[in-house]
Amino acid sequence: YTQLGQKEKAALLAEKIVAKEPDNQDMLLAAADYYLNAKNNDKALDYSTKLTDVLAAKAAPAGISEADWTQKKNLMLGLGYWMQGVIHSQQSKFAPADAALRKALPLIQSNRQLLPGTLFYLGLANYKMEKIPDALKFFNQCTAIASPFQAQAKKNIAAIRTQYVVR
Repeated sequence: YTQLGQKEKAALLAEKIVAKEPDNQDMLLAAADYYLNAKNNDKALDYSTKLTDVLAAKAAPAGISEADWTQKKNLMLGLGYWMQGVIHSQQSKFAPADAALRKALPLIQSNRQLLPGTLFYLGLANYKMEKIPDALKFFNQCTAIASPFQAQAKKNIAAIRTQYVVR
């Protein structure tokens, strides 16, 4: 369904499969991704949390090498934590956002699409929690990567330095 562009049908199928197989990480990720893009944050958060909970305890499935499983598991964990962090950040829940995004960060380092947003939201969460050195660190890292977040991260650094007279 996804390849046919029928995303809603794909999400409904994913939900049906998860109802029967609650530890099906592929379907949990599909449902979480659909609901994140549909801006249904409650369902996206629910599915992404179930995803990370399942993966944290799951061993390599039969027939998959440990190395291949670790790579897939880390990618999916990174996506799950990233979704949770972004949603919490958008809901102004900065401590859970920080915790989730810090878990995501080492897992998504090579993902040039997710990394700048992760760094930006980490900077924002730490600023809101008044952890200014961490906020500056993450915003600075964000400015080093060309992305839609780069310009705002630079503005945030300037504002923080003016506000806190940080040198």
